[in-house]
Amino acid sequence: NQKLILNVRKDSAVLGDKDKLHLVFDHLISNAIRFSVKGKTIEVTLREEPGKAIFEVVDQGKGLTQEDQEKLFLKYAKLSAQPDVGENATRTGLFIVKSLVNLHRGNVRGGSKGENLGSVFTVEIPLFQ
Repeated sequence: NQKLILNVRKDSAVLGDKDKLHLVFDHLISNAIRFSVKGKTIEVTLREEPGKAIFEVVDQGKGLTQEDQEKLFLKYAKLSAQPDVGENATRTGLFIVKSLVNLHRGNVRGGSKGENLGSVFTVEIPLFQ
């Protein structure tokens, strides 16, 4: 009961491990689905900026408190937002995402305008030159 919009401006060539990058993208999209309210939209975008590919996931979910945003990528961090389906979480997913992105000489950031205002996660990976 969610709408997924995929915006791919063009294929981007990055130097990296496709399985590890797939894990990064899969985790961010899965989180957006798990933490979004039914009937809302999740938008996934791939675009290029000079020297880098940008992968962005925007949801209309519960959003993040300021406190949550400060500890998003910490190992075992317990955040206030919980998935709608009451599933158990290891609380290591975003830590793993950050670690894998760092291995690719990239950056990841996450944020929100506040509770119930959705979240945005952005991954930047250098383009293959």
